[in-house]
Amino acid sequence: MGPWVDVRTSDDGVQVKVGGRRARQVVCLSRYEGRLTDLATAAGEDLLVGGSVLGRHNITSVTLGRLLLDKSIPPLVVGRLRSTWLTSHLVANTPLPLIMQAAGLKTVRPLEDLLEFAPGYSTAEASRLLRTAG
Repeated sequence: MGPWVDVRTSDDGVQVKVGGRRARQVVCLSRYEGRLTDLATAAGEDLLVGGSVLGRHNITSVTLGRLLLDKSIPPLVVGRLRSTWLTSHLVANTPLPLIMQAAGLKTVRPLEDLLEFAPGYSTAEASRLLRTAG
């Protein structure tokens, strides 16, 4: 069986459970929680993102169309959903080991092109962070 996804709401927020070879829990960014739960509810047992279902040409297009109705959410490109999530965490300075664990990454290679969007640091801030690690 190939990878599968399940959307769940818990006390810790909305989580996306990804099955398959690199099974993991991915915590949804808080600004997307409401729309994701609405879309998951509307999808029922159908796929939310990816694939197609008889009678519905492309589920991803339907989902993307619903997301675009909400102007408070930045526009998403289907092929860049994971990159959007990863970049959001790089910009927020989420610890790299945590990003890699949540994304199911074994190397930093997929992050190389996204690192240019990570924040820069002043000399003083860089010194403080490098001196106080651990």
